[in-house]
Amino acid sequence: MLPIRAALALAIASLAAPAGAVTSVTVQLGVNPNFFGGTGPVNTLLTQPSTAELSSGLVTGGFNSSGAAHAFAQAGTLKMDGTSTGSLNSLARATFRDDFKLDLAGVAAGTQVVVQFDLLLSGSFSVGASNEAAANWQVRADMGGGAFDLGAGGHLYNNSPTLAIHGYVGDPIGTLHGMATINTGQMLPLYVELEASAQTSYNGQGGALATAAFDLGHTLRWGGMTVSLNGVPQSQVTLTSGSGFNYLQAAPVPEPGTLVLALCGASVLLARRMRQS
Repeated sequence: MLPIRAALALAIASLAAPAGAVTSVTVQLGVNPNFFGGTGPVNTLLTQPSTAELSSGLVTGGFNSSGAAHAFAQAGTLKMDGTSTGSLNSLARATFRDDFKLDLAGVAAGTQVVVQFDLLLSGSFSVGASNEAAANWQVRADMGGGAFDLGAGGHLYNNSPTLAIHGYVGDPIGTLHGMATINTGQMLPLYVELEASAQTSYNGQGGALATAAFDLGHTLRWGGMTVSLNGVPQSQVTLTSGSGFNYLQAAPVPEPGTLVLALCGASVLLARRMRQS
């Protein structure tokens, strides 16, 4: 049995902020039962130039464990959802990397400016009451290379007596703020990463199977940005990006994908079968 606290370390390792600018999107899934049997684990990664999407399908393991994960990525938008039942770790990760350049009217290239940007996160997390269950999320973003300019996350734990922490701990889900100092007139890297997981296990005290889920199927989307020179917001700003996405503005709200709906349907069907057995 894998303890909740160790699940993230054994799932999918997060990457550091990229040293060089690359225009691409990546989705990565890991659905790993903690006991043998069933279909066995699924671990997969896909990198594409502009749009990438992966779905694990329903993964099953020993002792009635099951789970699924789904992730979607394109410039400006990341989406994912997943479930875990019994004793299993389900994790999804999505990133987009881009080149971008800022030019200010009447300002020489190489001038240092301050960029304030927003990421808009919406979704929900849930954990069942039985055994050990947790759901987690993490967002990181960088503009210009080097250290991350935005980092946020949270954990939701159930009330299992074997867990040291109960309830939600972390940042509120909503608008996330970042700030970076960059030079104008230079192509620079931009990187945004969203990761979420659901982990469940047995605590040896019986009861129903543990359940956990994350649903970020609506979005983490780029929320726009402002550019300031010497503390004064600039209105005559031109942005160029490798993907063609305009990071000065917010990305539109995407519709939930068909794979998300299919995953939800599979999870509901499995739960009904387990209650009837």
